[in-house]
Amino acid sequence: MAIYRPPRPRWPQVAGALVVGILIGVAIGWTVRGGGNDPAEAVATVRSGMAEAAGLLEVAGIEYSEAVDGATVVETELSGAQDAVARSRELYDEVSEALALMDPEAADQVEAAYDETVALMDATADAAEVMAALEDLRALLT
Repeated sequence: MAIYRPPRPRWPQVAGALVVGILIGVAIGWTVRGGGNDPAEAVATVRSGMAEAAGLLEVAGIEYSEAVDGATVVETELSGAQDAVARSRELYDEVSEALALMDPEAADQVEAAYDETVALMDATADAAEVMAALEDLRALLT
């Protein structure tokens, strides 16, 4: 004699997973959005993100000036400088969309300055030239 158990319906599990997914999505959205639309808070968040990004550029300048000394290039220092600029750009990218809504011209200038700085570093340009580009970028961010 065979014992047969009919399969359980799966719709309760699917419905439960759907409800949990929606709740998690709403919670994440509420957290990311900040729970409100306070313009002053949005401006403060953008300024804070840009200040953090600017701070890393100082580190990049120190690393780059140690990496490129005349004809000598120290790869570890160069990599450290490039990583600092990349991390700075990541921090900027977190607030770039909001900045573009508030001041599209400033957002375009910052993007162009990042592109120029990265291109100079990739080409291992003269340290003074890269330092000037980093300082211009820092000025835009602050």
